[in-house]
Amino acid sequence: MTHDVLPSARVYLSTSFILNAAVSNAEKILVLLLSTHADERGECRVRQEILAAEYGCSPRFVRRLLTQLRAKGFLAWKRCGRHNYYHLSANIVVHPPFLPVKTRQKRVSKAKKHPM
Repeated sequence: MTHDVLPSARVYLSTSFILNAAVSNAEKILVLLLSTHADERGECRVRQEILAAEYGCSPRFVRRLLTQLRAKGFLAWKRCGRHNYYHLSANIVVHPPFLPVKTRQKRVSKAKKHPM
């Protein structure tokens, strides 16, 4: 499955993670792919075969990257039945401050103003 444009992510990645020299580019790409599947809390359930197909690599390479990210503390997962639930670390996930704030509109009086 190929995408011209990645689906809109609900998770925003921190700049400090993207610029971290201790994280390889391959790991950053995998985190980006995980973020496209994640919800607002940074949690997702996706098969490693799907990640490998989207990345264009083998599932074994994806497993190796996942264990490296877990060892560095950027990713955690738990096994539930036959599925893994992945959770991106709080060091990666940020909530953007630029979300629009609801503003109240002023009520306009329907009474006619008296001309002077």
